[in-house]
Amino acid sequence: MKRLSIRLILLASVLIFAGSGFTKKAAAAKHVDRLYYWYEQPGDWFYDQSTITDEENTQWTMYGVLVDQNPGGMLVAKGYNLYSIPHQGPASVSLYAHF
Repeated sequence: MKRLSIRLILLASVLIFAGSGFTKKAAAAKHVDRLYYWYEQPGDWFYDQSTITDEENTQWTMYGVLVDQNPGGMLVAKGYNLYSIPHQGPASVSLYAHF
């Protein structure tokens, strides 16, 4: 009886360890870029819906100078989470052109 139970425990542990290598691993969360509604400044008119990086590149091609979130330059665009005028809150992102 003792030999049988040792063999069963050994067989069960081998099956558990062998089977655990074939289970699906938890997938890592994918990075999703947030889209903002962009309003040109001054004037506050709707321009585009895109990510921060895409809007920085678009503004860079328009103005031909560095455009980023550093407030050392001239304000050229504000990004909001919601598409509404009047805006329901402060801008989430502000982009500045460094002339």
